[in-house]
Amino acid sequence: MIMKTELRVLLIEDTLADAALIEMELHKTGMICHTQRVTSREEFLRELHSRPPDLILSDHGLASFDGFTALRLAREENPTVPFIFVTGALGEETAIEAFENGASDYVLKRNLAKLGPAVRRVLSARREEALVAGFAPAPAASPCQGALDEPGAEVGASLLLAICHSCKRIRDEAGQWHPLEDYMETNTGITFNRWLCPECALRVIEAAPGAAR
Repeated sequence: MIMKTELRVLLIEDTLADAALIEMELHKTGMICHTQRVTSREEFLRELHSRPPDLILSDHGLASFDGFTALRLAREENPTVPFIFVTGALGEETAIEAFENGASDYVLKRNLAKLGPAVRRVLSARREEALVAGFAPAPAASPCQGALDEPGAEVGASLLLAICHSCKRIRDEAGQWHPLEDYMETNTGITFNRWLCPECALRVIEAAPGAAR
């Protein structure tokens, strides 16, 4: 599927200089990004309702409007929109909490070069989810409260599995975590034919002892 080349980006950032650097990195992706900067809860909600974004970027520590509140509101209003924290600092525990609450990714301001790849990654994942949803059986009419507390719980005709956002391990019915491939082979009968894509093969060759530099 072709990457959408025009994006509506909602940016929560109270520092103009940081906002300019973020927009510069978005420009480097080659996509046309229409960025709307907001600094308050009221502005954020107004933009969510009037011009739903394709992507939300948020600082974590604004004085008047914290990133976790923005994340919660975004998930309530439009849970499918990718949400990336772009912040000066985010400790390990805070990062875990961010992912648990629905953040798509995070990028530190001191390493903004990672923003473009992160944006492409979360947008690609969103398209794949939408594609899968288009072919998946229709869910039950009522929401499944607490489904994530039941690994492998059925939702309508589909199966809801708990998967780690970071390492992609699957949690089984006993609460144990397994590599995705191992879980699929054990529980579905699927056998993976393992290959190296051209990019990974090149990295392996370049990293091999004695490889030409």
